[in-house]
Formats: sequence, C-alpha cells, structure tokens
Amino acid sequence: MKTNLDIVKKLLPEYWKASEFTKNTVVITAFSEYNYCYGYVTVDFEYRCFRLGMAAIGQPESNKAYRGRGWKEGLITDAISRLKEVVRD
Repeated sequence: MKTNLDIVKKLLPEYWKASEFTKNTVVITAFSEYNYCYGYVTVDFEYRCFRLGMAAIGQPESNKAYRGRGWKEGLITDAISRLKEVVRD
C-alpha cells in the first residue's frame, strides 16, 4: 500500500520536495533549480485540507470537500497549485 508521502512525491513538480511532518500530514517545499526555497504548503490527510506554510494546525486554505476515489490526488494537486500561485506573486 502506498503511503501519503509516496502519493505526494509522484505528483511533485521538478525540484520540489516533500517530507512527512506528522503521521497524517506532509509538507511540500517549493525549490528553484538552484535549490532556493520559495515556500511551503502542508497537506493534512486526516482533515482533508491544506494550509500554506509549515503548520500542523490552523485555518484551511480551501473549503472544498475532497471525497471519493482519487480525493488524495485532488487535494495534493490543489495544494501544489495554490503554492504555485503564491510563489509567482
């Protein structure tokens, strides 16, 4: 069975990294090709939400409900997209 971290790593953009923060959370770190850190997003699989920054608790970034087959991939994709928006600004 694939872990949450395995699923996240499969969907990461080039140069980005992921690490397990707690049992049910993964932190995605946006890096440049020169290893410059742009920012973080925390994906919480227990509460099915994500938060900008490295935070185990806090206000979710989206009120979207993630359900059904493929909800993890949808959650991760939305978290990555949100971090990309912030990094571009």
